Amino acid sequence: MKSDEDIKKALNQVTFFRINCEKGEGIELTKQYKVHAYPTFILTNSEGKAIDAWAGFEKEDFIKTLNQAMSNLATIEEKIIRFQSNPNVKDAVSLGRYNSTTGNYKKAIEYYQQAQKLNDENLVDYAFEIFKNTAYGARTDMFTFDEVLQTAEAVLNFKNQDVWSTISVARTLSRLGRQKKQTDQIEKYLKAGLDASADSQDEDIKRAHKLIMVDYSLYVTGDTSRAVANKRETMPNGWEKDAGQLNSFAWWCFENKVNLEEAERLARQGVELAEPGKQKAMILDTLAEICNARGNTQEAIRLIKLAITEAPADEYYIKQLERFQKTLNTSE
Repeated sequence: MKSDEDIKKALNQVTFFRINCEKGEGIELTKQYKVHAYPTFILTNSEGKAIDAWAGFEKEDFIKTLNQAMSNLATIEEKIIRFQSNPNVKDAVSLGRYNSTTGNYKKAIEYYQQAQKLNDENLVDYAFEIFKNTAYGARTDMFTFDEVLQTAEAVLNFKNQDVWSTISVARTLSRLGRQKKQTDQIEKYLKAGLDASADSQDEDIKRAHKLIMVDYSLYVTGDTSRAVANKRETMPNGWEKDAGQLNSFAWWCFENKVNLEEAERLARQGVELAEPGKQKAMILDTLAEICNARGNTQEAIRLIKLAITEAPADEYYIKQLERFQKTLNTSE
């Protein structure tokens, strides 16, 4: 992160510590600060008390959020007390962001709703933040899919909505709809995403358009061949020689139960290219899932045993072995 000059300049405002959340004191700090995703940034005072928190990779968002956080250096506890006696947009947004980052989605929504009410000039719309946190919560059944769709409507109805918000609604509902097996309700939002991203000259938006077309082909037109072709177009140059990208494509095929024969071939190719250890174990797991889906559970068991050998400390692969063995015993 510190290699970028703009990032370096922004970080001059703070003392920056990089922490490995999976080793040493990082394990306890992860629990203490309720870290749920990587990378997560926690702004604290010299006593280690949280001032703000946010997650994500995007450079511009990071710099913007850091500057916002630096303009309001009261601790989270102080902001809560201050907001109770003097509700204001600045504290509401900071508390909403903090609660969202630490997984308290209901409380985050409450604060963003307060920010919306306090936003008299209507210069900023917090509908997307409310949608995002409702979608996050829905993944663990904190909210229903219908509740997520209601918040999506509010995003689309805001007349000055940012194109990326509309794109994100489409992409989020695709993933969540697949998880909840309710993709029959997302056509409207995919169309909105396609319309918002159409004819753009921005390379990132053009790629997002293609990604939405993948979902549209899968869930609206039901044209799986077109979906696979569209998915292939979204892959970066040289992807067929990159273990991680091969795994990504093969896993997408597995998740959507399409193109499994080629997916198996590509996953095997990924295993050959993968670095020993965690990466090889992950791709072996993908390959095992595909083989199991194709009815070859014995091969899935052989592969997942290899994954355990590559990553013996990871209990996930042991559970996978138990699941595949149970599937085999049931089928015999």
